[in-house]
Amino acid sequence: GFVERHPGGRMAIFSGRGRDCTALFESYHPWNDKHRKTLAAFGQAPPPPDPFYEELKTQVRNAFPGGSAQTKMPWSTMAWLSMMWCIMVCLFFFVQTLFACTVAGVIMGTIGTRLSHEGAHWQISNHEWVNRAALFLGYFLTGPSMIWYY
Repeated sequence: GFVERHPGGRMAIFSGRGRDCTALFESYHPWNDKHRKTLAAFGQAPPPPDPFYEELKTQVRNAFPGGSAQTKMPWSTMAWLSMMWCIMVCLFFFVQTLFACTVAGVIMGTIGTRLSHEGAHWQISNHEWVNRAALFLGYFLTGPSMIWYY
């Protein structure tokens, strides 16, 4: 079904199960209003539009005509992060000066934050396990609370 085919994976859908996730959905899908038609077709009255959000959507649509075709992290970014990982390991384990370890820590924070952010937003892969692995690897590197998932 649809849940298995969703670009963000099953967790993207199931994280909103049992609660009103209209704001979350609309923040991920600003380019169309199909969800309002779908809800109406099933007899559910869509929530009234928020004037501020509607204005914001209009400005986003004007700034990015046609939407954004790229919703996943580009492979070039993953290559860049991998290169930064190698630099970090070399600095931390082989150079071992105070300055090198400081730079390695900044690189570690950059890599961890990027991986956990993109993984939590299901933007690395269409496979849920890849996004979750990136999320947890990023959390391992940066150490934030494991409850920041939504």
